Amino acid sequence: MPYLQDSSTHYLQVHIMKNRIVLTLILALTLLLSQNGCVSRNMANINDSMEAEQLFTGWPLPEQYEYYYYGRELSPIAFLALDKNYTLQSDFWTRIFPTIKMKEFWQGEFTIRNLRLDNEFKGKEILSKDNKRIGMIYTRNYWVTAWFNESETHQIVIPPPEPSPAQSRPGADNNSNH
Repeated sequence: MPYLQDSSTHYLQVHIMKNRIVLTLILALTLLLSQNGCVSRNMANINDSMEAEQLFTGWPLPEQYEYYYYGRELSPIAFLALDKNYTLQSDFWTRIFPTIKMKEFWQGEFTIRNLRLDNEFKGKEILSKDNKRIGMIYTRNYWVTAWFNESETHQIVIPPPEPSPAQSRPGADNNSNH
């Protein structure tokens, strides 16, 4: 029996030592990430906006914005109007120079999509740090986020809008070419 006690004691000591190493690594990683890796983003405020809906369904479009779309050109998922004083940092959005012909085509697309409750276009506004409107989005997807580049206050990052949980279900139309 003395052999079993020595073996189990040794096993227990090894187990305790492994747990200490794992806990030390977790603590070190947590400290490292809290100091270097987890930079808090300077988020822009995003609010629902009827004005954004009116902007994208009216004509002419205001000249103070640059315009972008996300998705396929003939069936976009979202439109973005960004104040010309800001620079968009994103590979997902395509810059456009809207014409009345494009606008009429897209207007028909909006009408068709809005008849389907899971793809209704909604307007959202993007606000700066001091709560001034710097852009608007018209999208059929629910989740929209944006943040400012840390090194340059007039650069904004806007990933593509994401579908809501209801839109993510099988059979929902959430296609894109990006």
